Amino acid sequence: MNLIERLGGYEKAKQKYSERPFDLAWSDIGKALLKHRRAKNISEVGDKAVYKGKAGLSGLFEIETLTKTGKPKTVKTKRFGNFPCRYCEVQHATDKEIAQGYRDA
Repeated sequence: MNLIERLGGYEKAKQKYSERPFDLAWSDIGKALLKHRRAKNISEVGDKAVYKGKAGLSGLFEIETLTKTGKPKTVKTKRFGNFPCRYCEVQHATDKEIAQGYRDA
């Protein structure tokens, strides 16, 4: 049983994490939540994302708003500010891409 399941599911783990996000003992929950979102293709405001394929945008973006169904609606960019996107165009950035600051080719 993984950490998310032991805490009662994604929503309960997210609630517990949001109550104490800066406690070092809870950092594993934050990592587990991100891993779960990446695996299930769930997006949250603030998640780091990259454009898929050859969209011409190789930067690292932050999801700023979501649609009513929880899909990315806009991303925050350094050059253009808020930028509309379709959920099928973006995906979660990997740890390596976050460290690099751009999409891994």
